[in-house]
Amino acid sequence: MEIKIGCTGWSYQGWSGTFYPKNLKNSEWLKYYSQIFSITEINSTFYKIPSQEIVRRWNASTPRHFRFTAKFPSIITHEKRLEKVNSEVFSFLTSLIPIHEKISALVLQLPPSLSFEEAKPRLEELFDILPADFAYPIEGRHESWFTDEALNYLKQKKHCLVWNAVEG
Repeated sequence: MEIKIGCTGWSYQGWSGTFYPKNLKNSEWLKYYSQIFSITEINSTFYKIPSQEIVRRWNASTPRHFRFTAKFPSIITHEKRLEKVNSEVFSFLTSLIPIHEKISALVLQLPPSLSFEEAKPRLEELFDILPADFAYPIEGRHESWFTDEALNYLKQKKHCLVWNAVEG
């Protein structure tokens, strides 16, 4: 098993002068980051589907062996709660074409109010249209995701549950 270490993003102003050299331009941060870490999460995709131009820059800034994970946009997971999302999913996947070979996983971060029972039939429909090229970890935040039924379902479908523990 290959282990990759990275952070949930690379574009944090607070890292300038601490992680990044103080005089390094923001546009060079990903290139610098990718020389130290082997993977990063693209958190910005949760808020907006990126343009292919931006994604091409991410690709050009990273070596061939570098990997990305990306969050599904909130319009899919939170606003539409996984219902009738085919066009949004298509737009999201199309935007990522320039880094297709570098994607390890596309994360479904679900709202805390979305239970396993409510999400399950919607996930079935979603997984029917998603390409098999990537892993699709699910960050289910409703308590029903931490049951034997939900965990067995994810195991059967070869998906995993992401648990984000944050202090405070």
